[in-house]
Amino acid sequence: NDLKKAFLSFEDQLDAIQNKSGFNVLIRYQKLITNDKFKSVEHRVLANREGPRVSVASFFTTGLLPSSRVYGPIKELLSQHNSPLYRQTTVKDYVSYIYQHGLDGTSPLHLFRL
Repeated sequence: NDLKKAFLSFEDQLDAIQNKSGFNVLIRYQKLITNDKFKSVEHRVLANREGPRVSVASFFTTGLLPSSRVYGPIKELLSQHNSPLYRQTTVKDYVSYIYQHGLDGTSPLHLFRL
């Protein structure tokens, strides 16, 4: 399918090909979990020429129940020559930043940078 409808925004824009048979998942803080191997994305939508388009932003969490689980760079991407660029963090730390700053377009990544 060659219909190009959505754009992913990095430092420059890359076209994403529309997938009519499924959905795309964009990971906002990919930089943290991939140790800067992949850039984080911003989601933009252009109107379809055919049919409606629905775009939903969602947080999938444990309901913010107390959890000791930490998130950080994927261990398989780290090596002696590729040390972690971000510290591990919890969902609570991340959500606390969002509550303090709102959805103003700023990223909490600088808080986790080593």
